[in-house]
Amino acid sequence: MFLFYSYYFDGLARLQVLTIFAVAWGVIASGGGTLDALEQGINVCELDPLVCNNFAGYGGAPNEDGETTLDALIMDGRKGRCGAVGNLKKVKRAVSVARKVPSSPQHP
Repeated sequence: MFLFYSYYFDGLARLQVLTIFAVAWGVIASGGGTLDALEQGINVCELDPLVCNNFAGYGGAPNEDGETTLDALIMDGRKGRCGAVGNLKKVKRAVSVARKVPSSPQHP
């Protein structure tokens, strides 16, 4: 993990990745599950345009109509279940919405 991290990230990007890791690790350290950690780490990126350089989440690049739309997918490999959403508007935490899809009554 550290080799990947040091090779691909430098400067401000390194600080941004560390911010996401710190939030995710904080969830695990306090007894939360890995999906909780993943979701909350991604939420950091989704909610703060500076963390992901305006590439993802709230403040991300708008489409041709000038609207920011979000897509997300999250998977629980242990249970073989996943949730995905696309083209969400006026939603800031798309991964949190995607996480609720498998427990939705409409999802088989």
